Amino acid sequence: MGEPSKTSGENREKMTEEILKLMGWNNLLKGVDVPCVNKTQ
Repeated sequence: MGEPSKTSGENREKMTEEILKLMGWNNLLKGVDVPCVNKTQ
């Protein structure tokens, strides 16, 4: 059940990476965790 979600997320990451490369953003960081700004969660 979670596998389709994982696959679609990975596909979106690839698409986003390609769009950013087209815009000239070549130094992409992968695997970086971004902490939640809402501390109540």
